[in-house]
Amino acid sequence: MDECKVQTENKLFQELQNISEKISDCISDRNFESIIPLEKQRLKILQSFHVKPSDSNIKLIQNILEKNTENINIIENEKVKLNTNFKKVKKIFLAYGK
Repeated sequence: MDECKVQTENKLFQELQNISEKISDCISDRNFESIIPLEKQRLKILQSFHVKPSDSNIKLIQNILEKNTENINIIENEKVKLNTNFKKVKKIFLAYGK
């Protein structure tokens, strides 16, 4: 792989890392609406690869995937909590409405 391709690959991986961190921040801030455009950006970058990434970059991708999996679990757990809280509030409102 020539030097130009390596530099391009490294820039793309850095951008993937930055996007993953932004996604993680959005999850922490409960700003779930902002995740979809970031995820589209991330997928666009992943689709731009036409060569086999180096071993170090494969490890980086694996780390990103692990973070994304953790973030998905956080989102799913938060969704369950929100649904539970919504159901409780709904029952309270219905009880007062009678």
